[in-house]
Amino acid sequence: MLTKYVVILTFVVCMASTAVAQEDTVSLKAMYDHALDYKEADADSADLVATILEERSSGIPWQVGIILAHRLRGIADDLRNDYAKAIPHYLTCLDLSRRLGLKKYEAASLSDLGYDHYLIGDFKKSKDYYLTAAVIGSNSGSLETVISDYSNLGSAYNTLGMTDSALFYFDLAMDSAHKIQKNQGLSALRNNIGNSWFRKGEYSKAMGYFRLNLEENERNADQDQLWYDVINLSEVFIEMSQLDSARIYLARSMALAKSLRSKRKEAEVEKLYSKYYSRSGDYRNAYEALNRWQNLDSVIVNAETRSKILDLEQKYLLRKKDDHARSLMNEIEQNKYVKGLFILALLLLIGVIMALTFFYFKLHKQKIKLEEKNDFVLALNQRYSFLDTEKNSLVRVISHDLNAPLAVIKTWLEIMKPDNENLTEVQRRSMDRIERSVENGEVLIRKILSIERAEPFDHDLKLESFALDNLLQDLLIDFQKLASHKQVNIKFKYPGKSVAIISDKFIVSRVVSNLLTNAIKYTPKGKSVHLDLGDGTSEVTILVLDEGMGIPNEEIGDLFNRYAKFSNMPTDGEESTGLGLYIVKRLLDEIGGRIVCQSEVGVGTIFKVYLKK
Repeated sequence: MLTKYVVILTFVVCMASTAVAQEDTVSLKAMYDHALDYKEADADSADLVATILEERSSGIPWQVGIILAHRLRGIADDLRNDYAKAIPHYLTCLDLSRRLGLKKYEAASLSDLGYDHYLIGDFKKSKDYYLTAAVIGSNSGSLETVISDYSNLGSAYNTLGMTDSALFYFDLAMDSAHKIQKNQGLSALRNNIGNSWFRKGEYSKAMGYFRLNLEENERNADQDQLWYDVINLSEVFIEMSQLDSARIYLARSMALAKSLRSKRKEAEVEKLYSKYYSRSGDYRNAYEALNRWQNLDSVIVNAETRSKILDLEQKYLLRKKDDHARSLMNEIEQNKYVKGLFILALLLLIGVIMALTFFYFKLHKQKIKLEEKNDFVLALNQRYSFLDTEKNSLVRVISHDLNAPLAVIKTWLEIMKPDNENLTEVQRRSMDRIERSVENGEVLIRKILSIERAEPFDHDLKLESFALDNLLQDLLIDFQKLASHKQVNIKFKYPGKSVAIISDKFIVSRVVSNLLTNAIKYTPKGKSVHLDLGDGTSEVTILVLDEGMGIPNEEIGDLFNRYAKFSNMPTDGEESTGLGLYIVKRLLDEIGGRIVCQSEVGVGTIFKVYLKK
């Protein structure tokens, strides 16, 4: 009887312990779920919850709790913008999840790594992590997970400039939301879709998504998501030149950022203020906003931090290889029936594998460092591109504003001219000098503006199949009037069959137009300009030949430079900035074409364009 009661008592104790453990895991999971909503100011609280999770999970034991604790520590470091500390925690989560076969947390860890690489500007690696997470999510069958993963993946494609791919994944995410009749909580997805249309220049479509988000998040009083809606609308209004509306939304976004105590969000607002002031012509405030952005922007990651993150990931991969090697060695030691020769051969094989692995990772690390340097240079180029755009805007404004005082001076000169007879000789010469200076100033301003207008690259590349012979015939119709006015003949020769290519029709048209314009300008009256189309196996040729004065050999090497000076002048006094051939070369670079020139002084010049089929 005593034995019976002992067994019953032991069973009751075990059941009670199991119930307590289950209750602990539920409360710990609820604590973790609550911590996921923490903001930047709550980073220390997230660390505290992680510590509680770690201690209590070790006592139960509950290995999932250890994973959640590491993830919370990573989130806390993210909130502090310390990504070099956050990434090791996410890598630990990834490793533990894979060992335990927990696909849900493996996908979450990959998404976290994708997010951090997105923030440090490594968009390609971010896309790779999100893609792997999306594959796991789609295999799990959880549509909620699929929505999040496809939304993140589309966001990564957005940052890489691949908006069509981004919209493809956003459509998949939205289809999944419709399947489960999910209409609420799609703010991030709609925000990403709006950003895609914004990048494509479809501002009305983008505004529709941002306004829908704004209404939902105002109802829900979600200040964090509301900030994204307001700042997105600010940028749309700036691009649509509705600056009064932009100013109102910018002020609101800054107020939200301050109430959320988010320096990163304040930095983004200052960056947009710089763009707003620049569009308004207030360059002093634009410069000051740019400085405030750079001082606040904690997302900008320097080369040292990038290198540190790279080393952490490499150590993780090497540790995985070492663990695998040790596992193989343990299996060999436990197998008592394996012959000595086989053991020796296996050890040698492992040694070779480890040596090859060492050299592979050494080369791989060098390759990644080179890619990091290239990414850093790309970031600098993007920054320089932004500054160059601002410089061009400033040049146009200054050139425009300089015209006003010159026009006033010119008006007063016209008023004073009737009294010229009453002036002394010195005064008349002074007036002549003033008039010449005004004219020189106007010529200089026109030249500056013509150079800025000559930039040929405000065009999204659009490849399509079209008949090149038809395009050239259409262009000739437009140029016949110009040639006839100058008494120059244009002769067109083509193979007598349709010549189709895949290229950008607009760019090809601009290239040929520039070459024909130059040929007519530099051809004397009574002479001819020849346009020949040739059809080869893998490429086509467009030949433009004139019977002009020719180009000296020493000048041919500089033909395609932007600021080159040439001795030849148009034969009928036409205006020329000297930028036509520079534009032709840059346009051909955009579509993978090339151009060569042959010329003989006194005979004429041949330009030959090669385009891939």
